[in-house]
Amino acid sequence: MTNSPHVVVAGTRRVWSLEQKRAILAEADDPATTASEVARRHGLHSSLLFRWRRALLAEQQASAAPPTFVPLALPPPVTTAADV
Repeated sequence: MTNSPHVVVAGTRRVWSLEQKRAILAEADDPATTASEVARRHGLHSSLLFRWRRALLAEQQASAAPPTFVPLALPPPVTTAADV
């Protein structure tokens, strides 16, 4: 067995800013184009666009309307002559 050093190749993972993601998603929402065309144009996989879209929708729904609660006040229990 030989002791050859491991060759580490830099990853191909890219980091996209939120503004870049939103611009690409806006481009993909255009009815004149498809998501796969936009993905190819930007060197992405189309599933990544759909993942970004789901995350953006979830973020918008979470920040749009916080849950509202209705306070509830119950009247005191009614006592009858049979209870006393």
